[in-house]
Amino acid sequence: MTADLGKRFEGSKVSFKPYPCCRGIHTSVDATLELVNTKKLKADDIKEIKIFADAGGYQMLCSPLDVKTKPRTPVDAQFSTPWGVATALTRGFVGIEHYTAAAIKSQDILDTAAKITVVLDHGLDTSVKTPSGKVEIKTKTGQVYENQVDYPLGSPEKPMSFEDCVRKFKNCAAYPAPRLSKGQIEKVIELTGRMEHLEDVGEIMKLLT
Repeated sequence: MTADLGKRFEGSKVSFKPYPCCRGIHTSVDATLELVNTKKLKADDIKEIKIFADAGGYQMLCSPLDVKTKPRTPVDAQFSTPWGVATALTRGFVGIEHYTAAAIKSQDILDTAAKITVVLDHGLDTSVKTPSGKVEIKTKTGQVYENQVDYPLGSPEKPMSFEDCVRKFKNCAAYPAPRLSKGQIEKVIELTGRMEHLEDVGEIMKLLT
């Protein structure tokens, strides 16, 4: 119980989730967003999308494909790699507003999801970390872009910055209606940024209630 007390900090191994869906989807979303941002991809320019999945991800997050591309409930969407990838391509980001009863009826995301096929890739199988995400996107002009992300954003290997955490917090705190005022949100961010120097971290908790 006391081995390495004060020397080993388990908190450094904790992951943060930038997207409000199953962690196994995150590497595929990261791979897609990297292509969206570097290649300036637009959903209307896309002809075909291939998602390469490990055995576990294929079974749990990609099958059956008709349900994963047309979620029946928000929970279906939260456990759908195709929905996450289609959202990233269509909206350019993935936030809490994309996993609601209204969001899963969004025709633009559904149209993008309809272009997706899934390939079982045993080369991505792993038992020691979140599986890598690999996507291939073909445009209507014939260009083919492929990307693989091995560690999800927010993992110890690829930490989120404070700014990344602020972005996620603002997204959660302000949706669907402002649960916190703009002033509360900004004050929480300001205090959290200098938490080590606060006499009482209860100041932050009071702002969140």
